[in-house]
Amino acid sequence: ASTVPLVPVLSLLNHDPVDLAIATAEKQVTDSLSQLEQLGVLQPTNQMAFQELFNPVNKNVMHDGGSETEIFQAVMECVEREEVSGDVQDLTDTAKPKPARCEALKAASTLQAYVADMNEPFAHEMEVILAKFGCETHLNEFKSYQPTAITDYLATLDTDA
Repeated sequence: ASTVPLVPVLSLLNHDPVDLAIATAEKQVTDSLSQLEQLGVLQPTNQMAFQELFNPVNKNVMHDGGSETEIFQAVMECVEREEVSGDVQDLTDTAKPKPARCEALKAASTLQAYVADMNEPFAHEMEVILAKFGCETHLNEFKSYQPTAITDYLATLDTDA
């Protein structure tokens, strides 16, 4: 019972290994999608062509073909407009410091109290998320602790003195 290797006819005509690999992968994906469609997982109307899926039209165009000089001039005009209007923002000024753990937990507690009497699905989801946040926050704090021994806290006595 020897197995005969299957060689696609396309491989005999096409000598470029990259094109062959792409064609083989596309066939495997198509076969997999067809199997999923037969199982009822996918609907026939949900399938897209490979070109649409992997190379969407709006993603293929990087720029409108402007030369490097035109791009440079456009950037410089934008910089000049910002300098004249004073709209240049320093990104370091807008960064806010991270709230302390206790402040975040107080905010979560406030939100839990707010949604506690609501009988809506989003309120129940919010309660679950806030409870997970509290658990993860406490767990992260616990993981940050360094192991110590009791002798670390005891003063050593010099017996030589």
